[in-house]
Amino acid sequence: MERRRWIAVVLAMLFMSACLAAALDAGDAHARGSKSKTATLLGTIYKSDTGYVLITGKTKYNLGGQDFSKFLGKKVKVRGIYTKGEKGRVLEVTKIEEAKPSKKK
Repeated sequence: MERRRWIAVVLAMLFMSACLAAALDAGDAHARGSKSKTATLLGTIYKSDTGYVLITGKTKYNLGGQDFSKFLGKKVKVRGIYTKGEKGRVLEVTKIEEAKPSKKK
């Protein structure tokens, strides 16, 4: 009888450990996901020492995801996944197009 009880306790501890590990992993995934968001921005593409950047007013975004050379110096509208981390603001671009001139009356 003592052996069955010992086995039940070990199995219960293993089950609780697995549940705790799954909960912690889900929490980490949520925390990682909360730092990124979808963004649509208007700005101008410039070349920097580290690659291409988008300047929107006073804010600079490091760009990734495709070749931006044909948009160099042009006003563009970009959509992508925005993150803020060790390398500053990063925009992984999913769509880019030249911005249309605004119509002022």
